[in-house]
Amino acid sequence: MDKDKLMAFLESEESRIDEQINNAKNAELVNMLRGGLMTLGKVIDYVEKESD
Repeated sequence: MDKDKLMAFLESEESRIDEQINNAKNAELVNMLRGGLMTLGKVIDYVEKESD
């Protein structure tokens, strides 16, 4: 998988998690999704840094 495809996938997952957070009714679920979003953000940062 090349970097552009990987970044497109990661960013689409980021949007999907954001949408789930906005629709979640359960505070515990929101916290879990936010944790996943933070981890995904770190992966995106790593991929961008390593590809330079």
